[in-house]
Amino acid sequence: MKLDFAEKTANPEQARSGWAALEAELKRQVAASDPETRDALLAVLGNSDFLARWARRFPEQVARLAASDWRRVWGPEDFFREAEAEGLTAPMLREELLAKLIVLKYRHLFRITLRDLGGIAPFQEVAAEFSALARTVLQIALLWQNTSLGTEFGAPRVLEGREIPFSVLAMGKLGGNELNFSSDLDLIYFYGSDSGISQKLPLSAHEYFTKLAERLTAFLQGKSSSGFLYRIDLELRPEGKAGALTSSIDAMEDYYESFGADWEKQAMIRADWAAGDIALCRDFLQRIHPFVFPKIGDFSYLSRLKKMKEKILDSIRAKSSRTFHVKLGEGGIREIEFFVQAMQMLFGGRIPSLQIANTLEVLPRLQQAGLIAAEEAQALSEAYVFLRTLEHRLQLVEEQQTHQLPENEAELEQLARRMAYRQKEPHEAATCMLEDLERHRGRVQAAFNALLDKRFED
Repeated sequence: MKLDFAEKTANPEQARSGWAALEAELKRQVAASDPETRDALLAVLGNSDFLARWARRFPEQVARLAASDWRRVWGPEDFFREAEAEGLTAPMLREELLAKLIVLKYRHLFRITLRDLGGIAPFQEVAAEFSALARTVLQIALLWQNTSLGTEFGAPRVLEGREIPFSVLAMGKLGGNELNFSSDLDLIYFYGSDSGISQKLPLSAHEYFTKLAERLTAFLQGKSSSGFLYRIDLELRPEGKAGALTSSIDAMEDYYESFGADWEKQAMIRADWAAGDIALCRDFLQRIHPFVFPKIGDFSYLSRLKKMKEKILDSIRAKSSRTFHVKLGEGGIREIEFFVQAMQMLFGGRIPSLQIANTLEVLPRLQQAGLIAAEEAQALSEAYVFLRTLEHRLQLVEEQQTHQLPENEAELEQLARRMAYRQKEPHEAATCMLEDLERHRGRVQAAFNALLDKRFED
């Protein structure tokens, strides 16, 4: 069996030894003979330390994936259908469900990474699959917690007898279906009314749904010997850490109308339904639509955005980091996101086509609206894909939420291999990667600084 592709990975020895550990199981599944499958497996084994360990621990799962149609892209309905078929929506103990969802998550992380490193899937598909997987886990977890809490306390009802609905809002990259390899899930919880009480024990609606939010969050952050589900970030809710864990839809609407800040308006651009009652979510998004997309854009926002960005850069410098921060640094991911979201805030109220959550989908629409040139749209799209891919490759090693470029030369050379730079000498690969990075950063900085420097001033 030729394992030449191992030499193209960040850790060729790890790729070869990982293959040797899997080969017997792969042959039993008749999956070892396909060259494309073999090279994709070697790419994962040689580029991701934690997935290589997972593969050694669960060789039957890897063989199952390799023998399947792993090249096919999965949508949200595919993940949920598989989960139902595996009995994950049936009654079971909490710890049993947690263990099964962790298995589901890592099996699909491995499959999606096969598609990614195997050159089958473009970035946008990879991010969408990560997002669909997270939404499925969230929906199943909420279904279990809702049933459990309802059995214990009785679901709260309004006077007319209807159960009060509960919804989970996806924010940030999950809301835009562009989740990272190792992202937090940014969530906001809310419910339909404060007027009801639980049916078995006298809990107010707020007390009941606070318990539901607490239990759901704790479950989603659960761990086992096989890994963990997700990191949960609830700080985008009204009043952030100081605010209630969950609020009624009316309280949410009042908050954003009366106190919503620029950054909260900006965050709501990427808000989307994640789990729970979808009609309640749509009602909320419709209510705050004028807040997020006003008919007349506030161009003074650009000066406030400039100050916000300066604070972020000061924060990075205070940490004495000598290398580039892919997410927050100058010419990084955040500057592209800020550029796109600022355009949406300024013009989205008048141009409905801009009222979407996904960054890469907005850029061509900005061009079609005549707000940016074709060359700028293409440059920002290419930079976003490059930077987000670089972010994924940093996080691919140990599933850690890291965004900092390594200082060590050997680690930079390994990163270049993960980024598929194939130059013969490792240092040449790293040099080419850094040159491409600087080119993309320069284009991002030019676009972002032009926006802040009153590009729309008459």
